[in-house]
Amino acid sequence: MSIFLMILAGIVIVATALPALPCTRWWAQASGFPRPQLVGLGLLVLAALPITLEWGLAAAVVTGLLVLAIAIQLWRILPYTRLWRVQAQANDEAADAPKLSIMIANVQMENRDAAKVRHLIAVQAPDVVLLVEPNEWWSSQLASLETTYPHHVLRPQDNTYGMLLFSKLPLHETEVRELLNEGVPSIRTDLELTDGRRVRLYAVHPPPPMLGHAEDSVPRDAELILVAREVADSTMPTIVAGDLNDVAWSQTTRLFQRLSGLLDPRVGRGMFNSFHAGHVWMRWPLDHIFFSPAFHLRSLQRLPAIGSDHFPLAASIVFVPEDAGEHNPPAAADEEDERDAASRVTAAHRCDDDVTP
Repeated sequence: MSIFLMILAGIVIVATALPALPCTRWWAQASGFPRPQLVGLGLLVLAALPITLEWGLAAAVVTGLLVLAIAIQLWRILPYTRLWRVQAQANDEAADAPKLSIMIANVQMENRDAAKVRHLIAVQAPDVVLLVEPNEWWSSQLASLETTYPHHVLRPQDNTYGMLLFSKLPLHETEVRELLNEGVPSIRTDLELTDGRRVRLYAVHPPPPMLGHAEDSVPRDAELILVAREVADSTMPTIVAGDLNDVAWSQTTRLFQRLSGLLDPRVGRGMFNSFHAGHVWMRWPLDHIFFSPAFHLRSLQRLPAIGSDHFPLAASIVFVPEDAGEHNPPAAADEEDERDAASRVTAAHRCDDDVTP
């Protein structure tokens, strides 16, 4: 039993250290996903160690490292609990301000429960719907939405990177772009709100760092950084939504926020874990809706399962740019952040050059 506990303690310690290393390999990045689970495992091991171990130098060192690992994990996930100060302030009182509701869902390309998706959209009736991973089958199954949502961008694909964007609001200057990776599109468009003002929407789904997709996090990180830079260079109020294939507490997501200045409505409210819908014991927040301080939050929900491995996510926001100063925004990017961002983008372009015929 003592050897078994030492192995479990070692897993927690190593999994805590790996995300802090300058390593972009998929196994190092993935170890930063299950932080809540590692906290739970670490606490169980910590409670059992005094009962089973003979105390000596080795036991003291392992226990000390385990306590440190648990503390680091807690520090990373506490902002995504109600124990933390909210980042995006709520506003339910701006009756005359334009409101916007958005629903995002990774439908999982192999999933065939399109009826659940159609029903959920009908019940929620959001202004904007973003679906990722649709192929031609999904596009045909959801064609009826084009009546309710007369403005749409349809990019079904058979490689799990398709996108369908449906909007009740007019879309302007829409572009479907492959920022870094061929076959991995993103959408940039301007939404016309009910009062005629426009805001920008980015729909993103970068490749995950995992076997079968990308062996490291370089393509994902660089795409998010490029979007963050565009947001920072623009005066247009912005929303970034999609399956980022990254958790809210990762170094990359936090760098994205510092570079872009966008708010995460999860901070101070909860994790709203969106993946994996099929495993209660192994869930984390991979799907995101970020927005500029010009918006205030009305509601944030994780929606019922749709047969996919992701839960849908929905947010309702209100456009009150005159109250932008009421939030608790992320810290602005410093010189070290800029160097980090530049190196990640350079690495992505280098990788792209390496695979170009």
